[in-house]
Amino acid sequence: MQTRAEISKLQRRLGVTTMYVTHDQIEAMTMGDRVAVLRRGVLMQCASPAELYETPENLFVGQFIGSPSMNVVRGSVTAGDGDDITIAIGSQFISLTGEAAARLHGLREYVGRDIAIGVRSEALGGDGTASLDVSVDLVEMLGSELLVHCTIDAPAVRAIDSGVEVSDQPESTIVASLDPRHPVKVGDRVHLSVDTLRMHAFDLETGSAIGRH
Repeated sequence: MQTRAEISKLQRRLGVTTMYVTHDQIEAMTMGDRVAVLRRGVLMQCASPAELYETPENLFVGQFIGSPSMNVVRGSVTAGDGDDITIAIGSQFISLTGEAAARLHGLREYVGRDIAIGVRSEALGGDGTASLDVSVDLVEMLGSELLVHCTIDAPAVRAIDSGVEVSDQPESTIVASLDPRHPVKVGDRVHLSVDTLRMHAFDLETGSAIGRH
């Protein structure tokens, strides 16, 4: 951490354009004004650290940037003809309304189709307009936060070299970042609120992010 700070201060003092190559995403995010994410020699996205984190252009960037990694599961779009969009995740449903529906407007073209749904750990368990019913498997106390590992009835999705892989297991693990004062323990059945304004959607064939404003 001290080395990162010293290099950043040196770069600002010298006032020269600097290219820094690293495999450490923390170094990239904390030191870079713009970050180019490469995968097997191919440019996946080039943007500010905040843009990479908040609006990844594809599944690989979404899962590569951020720790814990973005939770990604298979879902399907069940309705999207009116102002709202309804997504099924396993046996559960999430309704996108207003700004959330407008942000992921491209989902209207996926009605009746499977997609990958992504949500970061900090967008679970806080203030949200929807919720997911999950079972708690593991609770990690990190002092400033609780990392709560939960089972959800939806297959996991991940980016692989050949494209996108959907697990053949009907359940998967998602991680929520909660306030350390939150009363939760292993074995609990809990409702995690979902911030629908921070949800992501990806095409299962190409891995590309589905249309946003």
